[in-house]
Amino acid sequence: MYLSHSRTALNLIIQHIKNNHNYKNQLLVPDYICNTVTEHLKDLDIEIIYYKINKNLFIDFSNLNKLVHKKTIGLLIVHYFGFPINLDKALKFCEISNLVLIEDNSHGYKGYYKGKELGTFGKFGFTAPRKHLQINYGGFLNSKLDSNVIKTLKSNYKCNTYDKFKFIINNNFLSTKLFIQKYTSNKVNKIQYEPYQRIIDSKLDKFSLKIIQKTNWANLRKNKMRNYIRWKNFFSKYESINLFENFELDYFDVNPWCYPLIFNSEKEVINILNWAKKNLFIAFCWPTLPNAIKKDTLAYKYSRKIVCFSTYKAPGKNFKKSIVL
Repeated sequence: MYLSHSRTALNLIIQHIKNNHNYKNQLLVPDYICNTVTEHLKDLDIEIIYYKINKNLFIDFSNLNKLVHKKTIGLLIVHYFGFPINLDKALKFCEISNLVLIEDNSHGYKGYYKGKELGTFGKFGFTAPRKHLQINYGGFLNSKLDSNVIKTLKSNYKCNTYDKFKFIINNNFLSTKLFIQKYTSNKVNKIQYEPYQRIIDSKLDKFSLKIIQKTNWANLRKNKMRNYIRWKNFFSKYESINLFENFELDYFDVNPWCYPLIFNSEKEVINILNWAKKNLFIAFCWPTLPNAIKKDTLAYKYSRKIVCFSTYKAPGKNFKKSIVL
């Protein structure tokens, strides 16, 4: 089912689960997560219990084991940047612990693992095609829910003329747009994150739906993985830059949202953001963490030191411009 946003899908999932498990109100959520997810759940009277992530964004199962409670509804896992990290272990954990597995595949729409589409392994799953298409709206719910829950949705968002014009620019003149921004926007002098914007749960508008359905997702996935590999090959020359070890092994059918790198300091992050802007690449920091995440966690450290390089574009074979950190 197509929706305006992927977080709307999660909202509907939690409502459905609570309607069938009235005595449970706790959800296990990774501490490396965007506040757009957690803030959107606050109106549902759900208690969020954060579990830790380890190096390479793997789930800390030793920590997770300690958090399961009789009031725990389920486990939310995130396919970070489009990759199904710890999916098999998470499935087994939920089976043993009698938990509902929810897949957040917002980063990897139409990505596959072992021949099966991501977001369809757990009992519930959701994703966000809009993250790959430069459109304002576009979420997808993979699971069937109570018809009464779905009936409450209205069409609260529509694409206006400006939205459609922006889509044309981003998909046909992206390099030109980045070139203009290079000279018209200020130099990056601090790490910036996307501010939380409250949304109304909604169905998907007709314009966005048409774009999603007309897209050749097999070709898009192929191009984005090619760009992912180009980024990997380019940065592998720099010993001072930390690559995720074995992050993408065996994941050749995924649809990578971006290529993530860990830098050693916030100063390096700022330098690399300016380098990307100068060379007309798209780079950004993710996520905007919930306020509850403590500064001594690995999740907080990663949020300040990971830079995501968009797979819309990547260095060509002859790209030789060096990086100064």
